Amino acid sequence: MKARDRVLIAGLLVAGLGGVAGRSASAAIDPKFTPVQVVKQASLVLELEFTTLKGPKGEVVVKRVMKGKLDARTITLVFSTCAVQNHVELLQNAVNARPRTQAAFFVGKFHKDEDAEAPGAPAPGEAPPPEKKDQGPEQKGYLFANGTWSVFYQGKDGSWGMDGTDTTMLATWQGGTDMLLRAVDYTLSDPDAYLPAKEGVYWAEAKQFGKVDGKVHAAMPVDLAGDGKWALFVASDRGDRLFEYDAKADTLKDTTEAYKLTTKSRAAAWADFNGDGRLDLISCAGDEIKVYYQEADGTFPPASKPEISQFPGERLYFSVLDSEVPHHPGVIISTTEFRALYIPATSGNMTVLSSKLPAGEPLGEAAPCVVADLDGDHVPDVLQVFSKGSLLYRGKAPGQFAPPERCAIAAGEGAPGVFLGDFDGDGLLDVFTVSGEAGRVWQNDGNRDFTETLALCGEAGQKVVPGAIAGVTGDFNNDGRQDFVLFYGEAFPRSFFNRGFRSFGFTNSMDIGTNGLLPAAGDGQQAGTLCDFTGDGAQDLVMILKDGSAWILPRQKANRPTLCVRGDLATGGARVGPLTVTGYRGGRCLGAWNVVAGTTEAFVGIDFPGPMTLKWEPPAGKPGQKDVNVENRPVRFVISY
Repeated sequence: MKARDRVLIAGLLVAGLGGVAGRSASAAIDPKFTPVQVVKQASLVLELEFTTLKGPKGEVVVKRVMKGKLDARTITLVFSTCAVQNHVELLQNAVNARPRTQAAFFVGKFHKDEDAEAPGAPAPGEAPPPEKKDQGPEQKGYLFANGTWSVFYQGKDGSWGMDGTDTTMLATWQGGTDMLLRAVDYTLSDPDAYLPAKEGVYWAEAKQFGKVDGKVHAAMPVDLAGDGKWALFVASDRGDRLFEYDAKADTLKDTTEAYKLTTKSRAAAWADFNGDGRLDLISCAGDEIKVYYQEADGTFPPASKPEISQFPGERLYFSVLDSEVPHHPGVIISTTEFRALYIPATSGNMTVLSSKLPAGEPLGEAAPCVVADLDGDHVPDVLQVFSKGSLLYRGKAPGQFAPPERCAIAAGEGAPGVFLGDFDGDGLLDVFTVSGEAGRVWQNDGNRDFTETLALCGEAGQKVVPGAIAGVTGDFNNDGRQDFVLFYGEAFPRSFFNRGFRSFGFTNSMDIGTNGLLPAAGDGQQAGTLCDFTGDGAQDLVMILKDGSAWILPRQKANRPTLCVRGDLATGGARVGPLTVTGYRGGRCLGAWNVVAGTTEAFVGIDFPGPMTLKWEPPAGKPGQKDVNVENRPVRFVISY
């Protein structure tokens, strides 16, 4: 599906499905009738391509026979057989939104209440059971086109008459047609194919591990020693804090004083800025930006002088990235008042990332810049998101960028934020924006094209509500599908598990509000993150609440294995990234992760032991690959280039 078409279809989905038969567009996920069961029970699966539909019937091109046999190149759909004209109009309007529209068509005798496997052959000497006429369900066709499920029955002339739309099938699949077709391919290629209907995990008891004074600007993992043991860094304008896991107490412990860290940050980032193999901290307190270098004993003495003075702006953000010089990363600075600025390692002087901006309407308030390879050329780009649009600075080489291009990504009004994830598992990083106005999922279509697809993202289309202040991608149920958590300034956080192929389910068993896990979180959070702080292979949820109290909710481990492969960039390596690291298993892509040395990692969960592969390709370097066999514990692999 073309980028521009998803915009049209998403609008039709929101406007149309909610009114079908008086039902809501949201539906609980049916664990017994997922797309896997639909494909297995179907005798015929077709990929169709519509042209404009009008009148009582229409011819549809058979683009691909995915399962079964069909010699005809078209099938005939008859709409005059449907008693509810609104159902016909909904389907036809969705199809007619563009000249050519994809659809999936499943034909069979479907059982929604069971897997309906075919009966086994009779034992030797045993007579086959007599045939029973008129037993079992009638053969029918399920058509999925652009968020709409319709039911058809075959006529004597071979045509298919429409019975009506079926909103109950949204419990089988809510998402894009392109994603459903990929799910069909996955099911046909893998005998163990599985699309989860539930998250399958729970948060353990919430534990308060500290209290942070002042305004909290960020909570982020940091690998201080480069050994894979994650600490929590909290940036606050009244005093930053470091917390590390204490196995005896089974919680996080405040170790700020042990590191002699005295910084107060309204913005902060970590990297090895002087090439000594240890992570350092760049921090902005007031209007001064300073770098605090980690000593050999792990402590952080006060910085002698500011790198930059008189740097105003209410909201300020740092992003580290490779510069032209190995072992000396640069920093992207973005604020709500200024365009993106860059401090290259070669001079240390702050420069405007681009002296000339493309023409167009004002973009509004800025979100933090994100640095990642967004166009698939293995060179990190800089994306500066605003409320009404964005600017994409394409990377040409480490520390070198092309003039900015206008980009469709827009966060909406009200404190915009942004984070990344590969939600459809295609190896390209997608963009998730949040704001007081909306949450939006921007599908990366390649070639620097992005399309907003939240309405085609399963339950997330209805249950991602406005007002999120930040979000984070993870894999909290260790199944190799990227999940996400949203944090809210005035409400409980919300988390969503990925069924695969950019279709999300709401995590009912993990919902903090309805399960009473942490009532105080209902007043809002200042910051939060996901990371395996306890080192057991499962990601934990950390939140700094509105009152400054710091809480951890470890993931329970008894009900699901905690197997994963962690791909980290070496903190003492020549490059800090970002580097795109992608997981694969059995030829299936498990998604890409944006990895920065010492602060982010590829966390690729797997739901049963066995082999899997990590792949990466640095700028102007040789592609890398690591085959890993996971047996009974998490595996960590360190990448250096």
